[in-house]
This record gives sequence, structure tokens and C-alpha cells, in this order.
Amino acid sequence: MRIVLVGYGSIGQALTPMLRRHFPELASIRAFAADNRGIDVAQRYGVLFTLHPLKADNFQRLLAPVLSSGDLLINVSVNVSSLALMTWCRENRVMYLDTCLEPWEGGYEAEQLTNYALRQQAMGLRGKGHVTALVANGANPGLITHFVKQGLEELALIKGIEFCGNYAKLALELGVSTVQIAECDTQDDRRCYPRNTFVNTWSVDGFISELCHQPVEMGWGSHEAPRSDVLNFDGACSVYMPGRTALNTRVRSWVPSYGEQEAHLVTHHEVHSIADMLMLRKHGGATYSPTVYYAYRPCEKAMEMIGRLHNRANSLAQVEKAVMQNPVTGQDELGALLIHDGGAYWYGSTLTVEQAKLLAPHNNATSMQVVATIVASIKWMLLHPYEGVIEPEDVDHRFILNESLAYLGHVRGVESGWRPADVEQPQFQDFLLNQT
Repeated sequence: MRIVLVGYGSIGQALTPMLRRHFPELASIRAFAADNRGIDVAQRYGVLFTLHPLKADNFQRLLAPVLSSGDLLINVSVNVSSLALMTWCRENRVMYLDTCLEPWEGGYEAEQLTNYALRQQAMGLRGKGHVTALVANGANPGLITHFVKQGLEELALIKGIEFCGNYAKLALELGVSTVQIAECDTQDDRRCYPRNTFVNTWSVDGFISELCHQPVEMGWGSHEAPRSDVLNFDGACSVYMPGRTALNTRVRSWVPSYGEQEAHLVTHHEVHSIADMLMLRKHGGATYSPTVYYAYRPCEKAMEMIGRLHNRANSLAQVEKAVMQNPVTGQDELGALLIHDGGAYWYGSTLTVEQAKLLAPHNNATSMQVVATIVASIKWMLLHPYEGVIEPEDVDHRFILNESLAYLGHVRGVESGWRPADVEQPQFQDFLLNQT
């Protein structure tokens, strides 16, 4: 089997030593990159590095000589259409995996695309018998879905509720009204950067797109009161907030190490796929669904720049970008926070910088959570090569957790009495911090 990486930024480089470790039989690894930043890592691990970004008018010509039936394309880029690559892979019987669904450059602005729309396009290609294409499969989206499933099962054991195999019915029985993808990143490299530099622990371009260019999206719970600023997608339980982005939308959240935190409500694929998984339907309509959204507190250096952007002290045109290459302190804590009628239950991973460095070179805590999931998922795909287009919700969560556990630091469930308001079933407005 040959592997081709589209994109060779922080995740592509972090993934390379893990691919060599877990798949020593690989015939070759090739990377198509938009710049030279990862060339040293590529040379160290024998990756065939090609400085040639994929575009709508060249991707077929570039991929055809290097991929054939039984190979795998891993898309860890930005501004490269997931749908175009998936379609090409399907026609050429090449397996496909990505960490998020992306349009071609400018697609979010020019076509007013949302994560919901991109997911609908991808799901339109579903069909058993075709080669496996596992989409939106990193840490989140991806690993977080497996945390949701495991967290629900463990909460059921605590509450003495028998699990019948249906996660939506289980969530209803547990009284789950809100599911937060709750993350807190405290990594720091203790370096000083120019004031106009946006520093992040993963792709700055990817984060800016989610932060500034896409509207707030979430799964909308059946318990929620109507809001004039929340609009449905085509009658689905997925919603968006026109005119609001993650930059100006903050919510109350909770993680074990930090406690209550202020987090940005960031648009993400998994809010729709998890909401779908946990929805009960009757006669074409939803009888139960929880509210689902991503509550993210990025590293402090990123938070500082977010504050300046929000206060218009800087514009995006002036911003320089830097991925934190070598954090020396801190951790990434990522989990599913299940708000239920008895409190809250968080299930997830707390991974420190020190642990990540010991586990694999060229990784920080954030990238390690992503690449551990990718490696585990490749192993699953090799056992299931003809599943067609699927999401993490379609994959055996026990297999993925078992295969990735060694790389995720402290993985556990934590009970808490936390809730944003003194009510049994908090509404979205109880979590929302800035009402403007």
C-alpha cells in the first residue's frame, strides 16, 4: 500500500513518524505541500516531498501517477476540496481519509458554505460496496464521537440504566440535554512573538477560517425555546446563527483540570453528526435531540490575538501566522461534556506536552490526539476497505479507543455537579455569555 498526504503542515509532519512506526510495510509515503516548511521532516523519514499545492485544475493529473487501487489518500490540508478528492478516490478505488471537510480556496466566502452544507454533499456519496472514505476524522471531529459513546455508556453504568445499543435512546433515558465538545488548551512555548502574530498549536489558517469566516453552527435540542437569531437548516435539528462567528460568541463550559471556563463556540462538523446520532425520530420528525456544540478555549497566545481581533486593534490582513513548534509546558484537555438531569459527566483525554514528546517526535499535545486517531482509523479501514463514505459515528468506538489509548495520556470519565444555571434542563441562553 502507498500513502499520499495532501498537505504537510503540523498534522502531516506529526503523522509521519507514527505511520513509519505502525505501518513499516508501506511501499511509500508521498506528500504534496503548499510550502517548504516540512521538508526536513519529510527527508528524515523518507517521504517523497512534492512542493505543488493541489488545485481544481491540477489534482487529477498530480494524483493519477502516484495512487492506484488499494492505496490511501490522507487529506490534512486546507483549501483543497474534500468532495473532489473523495470523488476521484471513489472512481479509482483508492481509500480516503480526512480530518475535516474542506472546499476549494474561497469556498466559504464565495459560496457561503457551512459545515452542514459540506456534510450534506459528502453524505450524498454514501453507498456500501464502494471503497472506504472516512471523513471528518481527527480528534474533533473524530475521536470526540468515540468519547461521546463511551461517556454515555459509563454514565449509564453509574445511573444503573441498561444500554440497549441505541445511543439516542440512552441519551434520552439519561436526561442528556446538552453535549459540549469541551476543550481547554494550555500549551505554551514561552517565546515572545511580535504583537501582530497569531500563534496557535495547530493550523492557524484552519482556525481562522472556523473563527472568523464561518457562522456559528450547532445541533439544536428538542428542549430549546425558539430564538429569533437561530435558524434551522432545511427543517433539520442542525441550526446556524446568521451574522455570528466564533470570534464574537462565547459560552460557559467545564473541563476537569480547569473547572468552569469561558470558551468560544466554534463551528465544526461533529456538531451535526453527533446530533444526528443522538436524535430520535418519529413520522419524519425529531422527538428528542440534545443541543450539541464545540466549546473551545485555545492556548493563551491564541486567546490574546482573538481579543485583539475582537477589539479591532488588528485586522486579519495585518496578522502574521505561526504554529507553536515546540511547546514546553501545558496540556490539551479534550472531552465530551454530557449535561444531564443530575449534573454533568465529562469523558475525554488530558495529554501534556511532556507526554506527547515522549510518545512521538514532531508532536505537541494537540497533534498527538489527532494522529493517534488517524493511525487507529487506518487500521480499522484496512479491515473494512469497502464501506463507502462514512463518518466516525459509523466506526467501532471500542476498536479506535483501544488502538489509540496509549497515545492519549489520561483518559477517564469525571462526574461533576456543574451546570451553567440552577435549572434541571439548561437552555442555550444559560450557556451563552455575550448576548450581543
